[in-house]
Amino acid sequence: IVSCEDNSFIGKPVFEFGISVSDLNSGSVFDVEIAGIHYLGISEKYQDYTLTGLLPDDEMYLSGNAMTLFLIFCNLVIFGVVFILVTVLVQKVVISGIQKVNRSLAQITAGELDEKVDVRTNVEFSSLSEGINTTVNALKQAIAEAAARLDAELEFARAIQLSALPRLFPPFPDRRDFEI
Repeated sequence: IVSCEDNSFIGKPVFEFGISVSDLNSGSVFDVEIAGIHYLGISEKYQDYTLTGLLPDDEMYLSGNAMTLFLIFCNLVIFGVVFILVTVLVQKVVISGIQKVNRSLAQITAGELDEKVDVRTNVEFSSLSEGINTTVNALKQAIAEAAARLDAELEFARAIQLSALPRLFPPFPDRRDFEI
């Protein structure tokens, strides 16, 4: 070993530390444990030399753990912002429309048939408003027809009752022995 943080390793061959010739010649990442510490290593041929780099696992993943925590935090913040935006959008578009429709329906069911439902925030509410208004208009027309039919029936009953009454008073003007 030519260069190392620990001076006790300098001048010793890498084979003393459990690194095999196949690891050095593979050109891919290999695992090795030296003095109870797990390392990730890689070797590369350069002219007549083999350059080997070793990095302890805890150093390798140190910034990865911090980055993972940072990404989790960012995702939570983004989720929170999206959740708030969706909540506000649903409140503005859906819930406020439902509340307006319910207020109008409460007036209609209380007998105020001239109330118009006018919620046009989207296609669905426009269609619902038109459907309710059409139903209320049909109800008003049915009530008017029923009232006209009832008036006609009352007039007919009045005519029947009047026809049963005598038209001449007194009915027998030349008779004085009884009275009607």
